[in-house]
This record gives sequence, C-alpha cells and structure tokens, in this order.
Amino acid sequence: MQKTVVTYERLDCAFNNVGNEELLKPLHEQSIEEFDKLMEINVRGLFLCMGYEIQQMLSQESGVIVNNSSLAGLFGLPGGSPYSASKHTVMGLTR
Repeated sequence: MQKTVVTYERLDCAFNNVGNEELLKPLHEQSIEEFDKLMEINVRGLFLCMGYEIQQMLSQESGVIVNNSSLAGLFGLPGGSPYSASKHTVMGLTR
C-alpha cells in the first residue's frame, strides 16, 4: 500500500481477485492443513488487502473496492466444500 501511495499519491480503486483451489474430494477426506492453507489465502488474504485499502480510502475520503468471488460462493461446489465456504466468506466480507 505504501509503495502504491508513494508512486500514485492515492488509491482510487482496488480489484481483489484472491483465490486458491484444493483438489476436489469429499469433506471427510480433506485434511485440516489443506483447509487452513485455503482459508489463509482466500479469506485472510482478502481480509488483509481490504483492511489496508479501506484505511487508505478513508484517509482520502474516496475509493472503490471490487472483490471477485466465484459461482461456488453462490451454489457450492461438489467435492469443494472448503473452497465454497471460502468464497461464501468473500461474499460476506464484501457485503
């Protein structure tokens, strides 16, 4: 964020396209390590990006953030429960 503001003096818009997929398999066959890695990237990554973006945009009193989710965030994804859950979270953080 600091490099962006130093270079361009402000942040007018941000497009967050955070995403990582796991191998599709039933929930009970997925490990906690796979789940944690997916949530670290898809949810925590977005949370951190938005936090810095919002802080900058509030200080300049303007700005727009667009977050890209997935259809899996609306309908689910067979064999991809953690991915779907992460994309539901993207939609919740956005709203």
